[in-house]
Amino acid sequence: MVNIIKTNYDTLRKLYGLARKNDCNVNHKELSVKISGQTKHNHELSQLYLDICNKYNHSKQMKWGELYKILKELTKDKQIEL
Repeated sequence: MVNIIKTNYDTLRKLYGLARKNDCNVNHKELSVKISGQTKHNHELSQLYLDICNKYNHSKQMKWGELYKILKELTKDKQIEL
């Protein structure tokens, strides 16, 4: 049985963009992922992040660098336009 994470393209694109932006920032790369309540569509972004944590990180929180690495691997055969 294959476990998949269901989401839509816009949510994936937004989370990927946040992860990439924070991974590129040396001061944020090692910070734990926090999705602000002021972030547009934060509920969908938070849910996708939690689903990824549950499936790929033994339900543990991640740092921005870790999340970006996982999203990059998951989307390596896809083209994401930011």
